[in-house]
Amino acid sequence: MIRINLLPSELRKGRRSVNPHALGIGATAAAAVLAACLWAWIHWVSLPGAIAAVDAHKATLEDRKRKAAEVEALEKEIAVLRDQRDAVRNLIESKVTWAKTIDDLASLVSGTFTLNGFDVRISELAVVPVVAAAGARAAAARGPAAAKDKSEKIEFAMKLRFKLLGAQKNLNGNYIKSFFDTVERSTWWTEHGFVGKPETDYKGDDPRWNEKIQRTVIDLPLKFTRQKVVGLQTAAKPSAAPATKVR
Repeated sequence: MIRINLLPSELRKGRRSVNPHALGIGATAAAAVLAACLWAWIHWVSLPGAIAAVDAHKATLEDRKRKAAEVEALEKEIAVLRDQRDAVRNLIESKVTWAKTIDDLASLVSGTFTLNGFDVRISELAVVPVVAAAGARAAAARGPAAAKDKSEKIEFAMKLRFKLLGAQKNLNGNYIKSFFDTVERSTWWTEHGFVGKPETDYKGDDPRWNEKIQRTVIDLPLKFTRQKVVGLQTAAKPSAAPATKVR
């Protein structure tokens, strides 16, 4: 069946097309509302939060700058105190005392030697500091490793004149050998920082028989070098032997 619409044209239903002008106005209005909302959010929410965060960061930065300045000032004070401590330590380490050294020497010469039948007396004793330049030249002569050694070596020359009084003329050489062997093995030699061997400066002897005391007299002028190392700081290994101390 064919349907016929008999209504007037103004009352008939028909297709209505979208008005582009109205659509543009609506889109513009929506964009304006969205922009207004975005501006309001930025102005009233985001921006105050960002400003507050910046202010908080500035306050934190200033606080950390103040603390950093305090730490730097403390580090300068610590550096000064460390220098003073090192200076005092160097003075203490550089100190070489002689009272116990001489006392132990007296005990040595009055004690027992590896050979019986002779006595030892000391007629002269002098202590002379060794010039540092001479020590540097000696280190350079020993080779590159010794020349590069930055530790300070404090040295003293202990000049002594010993007199050996023996009961028999034919044992002069034995007396001298026994004297050097006893000195080298003694704690006086090993604990007080003497270097080399006791006979290093030995230049010979001239034994004389003394009729009055019925003893052979052997005059031994000797020089012993006593050394103390300062500024050599190395960690001691558990199995290592304790370092020799100079008192």
